[in-house]
Amino acid sequence: MPRLQELARKRLIQWMDANPKVTQTVVGRAIGHNQAWVSKYRLGAMDADIDDLDGMARVFGHTLNELVDLRPDPKEQALIE
Repeated sequence: MPRLQELARKRLIQWMDANPKVTQTVVGRAIGHNQAWVSKYRLGAMDADIDDLDGMARVFGHTLNELVDLRPDPKEQALIE
């Protein structure tokens, strides 16, 4: 699961950075956590469970499947690397 956590974290960070109106507070409230938890998650100090990942993906209009898709498109792969 560490590889999936890493991939999910990178994608969620990209989505957060691309959507400045969706703050850490907004994400946290949507999944039942606070802003500090989201900040720690972004930094890699916390891992998210499957429900948290699903909820965060939905905040950005995506599904859990899209979040952990191991076949990123080429543009997304370049951003991840």
